[in-house]
Amino acid sequence: MANEHLSVKAGFVPQLHGVELVPPSVKGPGRYNANGSLLKSWDKMITDGEVTISNGEITTDYSARVENFADTTSIVVPEGVGITSFGQDAFSQCQSLESINIPDGVTNIGFTALGFCPALKSVTIPNSLKTIDVGAFDGCPLLAEVILPAGLIELGAGAFANCESLKTIIIPSGITDIGDETFAGCSSLESVTILGNLTSIGENAFKLCRALPEITLPNSVTTIGRNAFLYCESFTTFTIPPKVTKINYGMFDECDLLNTVQIPDGVTSIANNAFAYCRSLTSITIPSSVTTIGETAFKQSTNLTTIYYSGTATGAPWGATNATVVAA
Repeated sequence: MANEHLSVKAGFVPQLHGVELVPPSVKGPGRYNANGSLLKSWDKMITDGEVTISNGEITTDYSARVENFADTTSIVVPEGVGITSFGQDAFSQCQSLESINIPDGVTNIGFTALGFCPALKSVTIPNSLKTIDVGAFDGCPLLAEVILPAGLIELGAGAFANCESLKTIIIPSGITDIGDETFAGCSSLESVTILGNLTSIGENAFKLCRALPEITLPNSVTTIGRNAFLYCESFTTFTIPPKVTKINYGMFDECDLLNTVQIPDGVTSIANNAFAYCRSLTSITIPSSVTTIGETAFKQSTNLTTIYYSGTATGAPWGATNATVVAA
């Protein structure tokens, strides 16, 4: 009887209805659908004008991306071809994209380069990366894990805003500033580890991080922006670093479980709404170095009954209608 087994030559890839089927372990550069089928090779993507590489930067044509990438769930970017940057909006708004690699040698992820990809779950970031620009991953609600390389030195405003599935993040030691809204809307974020000498946290940086129970800031921090921790509803304790001099507007607004705050000597002002709606706060000690307290600093903190303070600020009890000021 004739041998019924099919003999396939090495390197042969079977075809099905004109679509090349590629085992996941040997995927070459290009874009793929949910079945792992190669939709178009990287070279063909360039030939067809879907992707352009100029001076090491990847850019894409918006109309081609929106129209042609509709069923693309995975993109494999080639290694070793001199790519150094993902340009502005390079792969933004790819509605079905679930995974993409960023090849070694890339140093920059540009403005909203991977923003607003609602299905994105996995991204591989190389050790070569130095900067993540404004909104690079904004609006990727399924992105649950990101490992930032040790050599990263810039984390732009809104870089990971609205990544609603992100649970943990480690900020490398080269980062000195966390920009405005960098992690705003990361509602599942449970752990933030900050390495190195961070100096500033921008406005709304951790706004709506509802699951975050605490964050330990290094002593090097000097500035925390307005509404930085607005709606961090799981906070219970917070220690303000010793070099901070201003507690800005709305910094802890709506931190409903916050019950303990350590304010260092050297703080000179507490702005309006700084501790508004902190309903678990029953007492607070304010150092005498504070000379200005906004009239609504403790607005609707209805369980705050004792404010320990011996300074010169007027207008007590600064919105805490049930509180008594007692000499510290």
